[in-house]
Amino acid sequence: MASIPHNKLALDICNGLRPTFAEGTPKSYTEFTDPEILKDTFKAVDKIIPSLNASFTMHPNASYKSRLLNFEGVFD
Repeated sequence: MASIPHNKLALDICNGLRPTFAEGTPKSYTEFTDPEILKDTFKAVDKIIPSLNASFTMHPNASYKSRLLNFEGVFD
């Protein structure tokens, strides 16, 4: 998966791409790739998010960087 561009990887994940797991991986890890468990988890989290305090103080020596993913041409 490391060679997939981030915009395509994001779209593939939305379309159901899930990782493979090594034999012996605990079920508590692998169950989070089940679409129904994910859906239930996101619904529960969506109820909690509005009540979270999202303010934070940035450390003066920290570097925060985000970027917009470009999905142009991915749907072709």
